[in-house]
Amino acid sequence: MFSQKQKWMPFLLCLLFTFASLEATVLFGVRKDSGTLEQIDLSTGNIISSFGGITNATSIDFSQGSLGQELYAVINDSTNDRVVKIDENGNSSTFIDLGGGSAEPWDISFDSSGNLYITTDTQVQKYDSNGNLTLSFNHELSAIRGFAINQKEIGITVNPVNGDIAVSGHSSSNASARIFDSSGNLRGDIQDSGSFILGAGAIQYTPDGSELYLAEFESNDRMRIIDSNTLLELSSFDIFATTTNGADELLGLEFDPETGDIYVGGTANIFGLAKMNSNHQFIYGQAPFYRDLALASEFEAPTTVPEPSSFCLLFGGLLLFLRKRS
Repeated sequence: MFSQKQKWMPFLLCLLFTFASLEATVLFGVRKDSGTLEQIDLSTGNIISSFGGITNATSIDFSQGSLGQELYAVINDSTNDRVVKIDENGNSSTFIDLGGGSAEPWDISFDSSGNLYITTDTQVQKYDSNGNLTLSFNHELSAIRGFAINQKEIGITVNPVNGDIAVSGHSSSNASARIFDSSGNLRGDIQDSGSFILGAGAIQYTPDGSELYLAEFESNDRMRIIDSNTLLELSSFDIFATTTNGADELLGLEFDPETGDIYVGGTANIFGLAKMNSNHQFIYGQAPFYRDLALASEFEAPTTVPEPSSFCLLFGGLLLFLRKRS
């Protein structure tokens, strides 16, 4: 009925589908009001489900390098500040105990070697993949002025190419961000771009490390694009330019390295989550307020649909049975 090659073709196609499905790009957000985690549909911005069963999170990020892609969250708790690791089934475990409730941790980022960086009210702290503190230095920035404690932010991002550390906030000298080298030495400041700036929150290097995106809080919620080498502004654009009102704060920022799409989270009067394409054109906005976002292509979130590998094994067994009978 079928040739030998034809009999195996469906099974091979099924296996290819299985391996292709193992790495699905996922987006998670931290709700501003509760610090809970939600998985978000990339195409629509709608909530898929709650995730992780944690509260009081201020930031999330996926690890890179030797750690692979694993989800980590900073918990800013009055009695138990910590970093937790969350597996693909949503189970969490303490990775770093930050000691009591006085550390005031805000943001988290990873470098390309899997080292973890945290911002507190006063410091940048670097931990290795085993959770050991290897570097700490003062960033001399304050959290965005005028906001309540659950809205504060001192953001951080690490350049994936040269290891530079960029920290956002507000300084007494009107800087929106400070750039440090991988050893914690100051490279330079990025000054506020106007007289009504409240500081900056969302900050993120592009996947190739050539540019730094910095979201400043003002009436138009400006996103500035900074040259990573010279620290000079290349251009800027209004994030919510298609709306009548801006955001009070913009705290989450993620790039999709496959499509170039940009996701921004914050507390807009209209939107709390916005998606733009690589040309900075507005795609959609959704209402939930997110204080941080994390995107990865190698994290298998829980699903109610049976994995295709199960079907392939059954199908392959049936083909073997039919082959022996033919």
